[in-house]
Parts: sequence; C-alpha cells; structure tokens
Amino acid sequence: MADRRYCEDSRGYRNYSERRDTDPYDGRMYGDEHRGHKTHRHKKTTTYKSNTMSTLWTLDETSNRCLSYFLLFVWVIFMIIAWILLVAAVSLPSWVDGTGTFGSEANTVVQTGLFRQCTGDDCFGIPLGDANVGAWIGAAIFFALGIILLLVTIVLAVISACFDSLLVVSKLLMCITNVFVIIGVILVPIGFEQLDDDCPASNLNQCGLTCGADGSMGFFTVCGPWNVGTATYIMVA
Repeated sequence: MADRRYCEDSRGYRNYSERRDTDPYDGRMYGDEHRGHKTHRHKKTTTYKSNTMSTLWTLDETSNRCLSYFLLFVWVIFMIIAWILLVAAVSLPSWVDGTGTFGSEANTVVQTGLFRQCTGDDCFGIPLGDANVGAWIGAAIFFALGIILLLVTIVLAVISACFDSLLVVSKLLMCITNVFVIIGVILVPIGFEQLDDDCPASNLNQCGLTCGADGSMGFFTVCGPWNVGTATYIMVA
C-alpha cells in the first residue's frame, strides 16, 4: 500500500498535509477543522460589516452636526440684520415726510417719526411723554421691547452652539419678539389718523401736517402732500 503522505492527487498536491495547508476549503475536507475555518471567515465578515456600519453612522452624525451649525449660523446672521434694520427704522425721523403746510408755516420740509422729528434743518427728539399720537407711543414701546428681546435672542442663539438646551429658549424669545414687532407695525399706520390734528400749545410733535384739499389723514392712509418715509420701508423690509 502506498504511503498516503507521498501520494499526489489530481490537483498536484504531494500529500494530504500540503493540500490541507494550501487549500483549507477543499471540498474533500470534513470535520471540526473545516468548520472552524468557515466560522472564522464568518466572524471576520460580521466584524467588517459592523465596523462599516459604525463608520457610516459616525459620518452621518458628523454631517448632521455640521448642518445644524451651518443653519444656526445663517439664522444668527439674519437676526443680526433684522436687529440693525429695526434699530435704524426706530431711530430715523422719516416715518412720514414731505413738503407742505406745517401748522402756520407753508412749504416746510417735515419728517415725523416715533422718537425724532425734523422741521426744516431743525431736528429734535420726542420723549414718550411729549408724543401726541397715542398709537405711536404704543408702537414705540413694542419696538423697544422687540429690540431688547431680539438682542437677547441673538446672544442665546450664539451660546446654544455649546449648550443645545438654550436653542429652545432662543426660539421661544424669537416668537415673542415677532409678536411685539408685528403689533408695533400695525399700530404705526393706525396712528396716521392723528397726524393732521392741530398741535397743542408749545408742542409740535407728530401733529399739524395739513392735508391738501382732496384728502385727510386716516387709519392706514396718508394724505398729500405727505408720504410714508424711508423708516416705514425699512421696517417693512
């Protein structure tokens, strides 16, 4: 009987041991050793899939985080622009302006605002206690509150990049700010109706804008020769 260790098979292996070492998955091999090779290969495949899923999950989480930071940055930029426009609109005197009869003076350039008024080249501030348009007093208060709350919202939104819990608070304050600003925007045109009233003694604030023969001031209406000014357009923007 030929020694099995020195027999060559059809594949060219010199002996059984060489075939076993070179071709561990040969179909003629049976038993625990063969099953062990298959199990080892299955474990390697499972580990590879697990590592791949973990990598994909990490990349997806990183992408979502970067997207959140980007959207937060865009939101803060828009809020800063809105805050600048709001402050500029409130501080300007040109809510209603034009050239016409102001009190007893004809052909006078007048700009009337919430906190400032200009008559010709003379500009002066209007304290809330000296304002003659009640609706504009309310609008000024709501705008002032909106400016303060919007500034606080911007600060909280920036800090929320490190503390996620503050993002909810900043969104809530943003909603309240929007409500205050919208109320102020509605009150401004309601106050147009009082701009053509006679001015009380020694108080020429927000009054005395004489309309032409074809019209009068009314709610949401400005008569000629007066027009809504730059501050109104900035606020609408």
